[in-house]
Amino acid sequence: MLALVAAVGGCGGPAVSPPPRLPLRPAVVFAHAHNLAGPSVTAFIRIETPGGQRVREEVLPRIGDVQLSLPPGRYRLSSYRRTCAGSCSAGRLSATEQGSCARLIVLAPGQTVFVHVLVAPAGPCGMLIDPSGAG
Repeated sequence: MLALVAAVGGCGGPAVSPPPRLPLRPAVVFAHAHNLAGPSVTAFIRIETPGGQRVREEVLPRIGDVQLSLPPGRYRLSSYRRTCAGSCSAGRLSATEQGSCARLIVLAPGQTVFVHVLVAPAGPCGMLIDPSGAG
């Protein structure tokens, strides 16, 4: 009897491996700055986890977008500006972050999100998030 069980290999046939886990498609964030503060100001966008761990930080160009591919999840998007320290042509920026604004966002797999950042000459910035991907 023991030989019969060993030959059959157990009930239900051969073992089936679970399907491989497919990686989640990254979400894409397009960040666009509307810089009203002038050429002596550089705007930044920072992406952090809700707990404050920095994921990415990029300079926002005066014209055009920054494209960020991120894993799906919850993030804190913030923007701020820094002014020139001394000569703007030397590319030196002050250490002080000014005019910050922030929003929480949840990114789904494959989602495209547009973020419009208004960089003002004084006071906090403004941030409009369009999660529909329509821009």
